[in-house]
Amino acid sequence: MNQKTFNKTVKTRIREIEGMLTSKGAEYAGADRLSNFKEGASFRQRTPEGVCMDYVTKHIIALNEFIARIESGVEVKSEQWVEKTQDIAIYMILMEAILIDQGRIDNAGL
Repeated sequence: MNQKTFNKTVKTRIREIEGMLTSKGAEYAGADRLSNFKEGASFRQRTPEGVCMDYVTKHIIALNEFIARIESGVEVKSEQWVEKTQDIAIYMILMEAILIDQGRIDNAGL
């Protein structure tokens, strides 16, 4: 992949991920953007970080299944790849937000 195509891919995906994170925030949470992870942690007797990892694991397993398919000669639709890779990226951003919120990392670089 040449640099121009790579840069376009990065810009497009970041824009899409930002849109999803900001629009879904209103749908999934109230004043506290991380409330679903906190409530899930209380419900499941886990940490918010653990709940986030549970959510992302589903997408990682699906991605692993996609890889197994292509390795056996079965194609996976482009939309499926994009959805799973974006979902994983979104959950990693949410994980960082949870870690900041829980005081496990600082947000000095933000």
